[in-house]
Amino acid sequence: MRELSLRDEYIAQVVSGRSFTEVGGLWGVVNEKCSVASRNGAVSIKMVDILAEDDPHWVKFQNRMSSFGVQDYKCISADIGSPGFDCSVVKSDIVHCSGVLYHHPDPMLMLSKLREMTGEYLVLTSVISQERVENRKGTFQVPPSGVVFVPSLRDEERDVLKVYWQEDVGIDVARGIIDKVPYDLSKSGPWWWLPTENALRSMIEVAGFEIESSDLTWSGNALTSLLKIRDA
Repeated sequence: MRELSLRDEYIAQVVSGRSFTEVGGLWGVVNEKCSVASRNGAVSIKMVDILAEDDPHWVKFQNRMSSFGVQDYKCISADIGSPGFDCSVVKSDIVHCSGVLYHHPDPMLMLSKLREMTGEYLVLTSVISQERVENRKGTFQVPPSGVVFVPSLRDEERDVLKVYWQEDVGIDVARGIIDKVPYDLSKSGPWWWLPTENALRSMIEVAGFEIESSDLTWSGNALTSLLKIRDA
């Protein structure tokens, strides 16, 4: 099991001399990987995020890039996960996407869009579900092939997972798990899907990728993978 710096390692392995696009890197801003791509030799850089052009996170991102001396990059406000989005406008040799997949109502569509915009390698990180969680609130189990549809959680199941994510993992923001929220197909804020590690690996392969390398990160609650486009 590795820490999240594994993302930096994967990017450094493949990005030199290649174009780079990051998808959904504005949340928190300090976790963006465009600066990592720049210092490891990327020849062009794009940041693509669903946030509107006037959202203050864009200014924070630009200020961060300036602090690293990075000037040559593009900022694109777009939802690559919308069915009609033309991925050719953001296509790059190397794509990075972290913390996005489980926020999307249709994760397989999202993976297919990432496949369309990836020329060679995708570095992907997504939260996963434990197959068994047991605490004072009870027991929650998922088969190895399972994917948790978060909107369908019963109150007693949510209680078990709330304790796990708040107390064992140590986070307060997991909308839909820690607190009940209204779900709408146009909203990407809540957590929608939590596949097991086994299920996520299968989803990745079905979407057209080969897993070159991967490891559990975030204390076993996420999977970070270096994925290569599979030849047709």
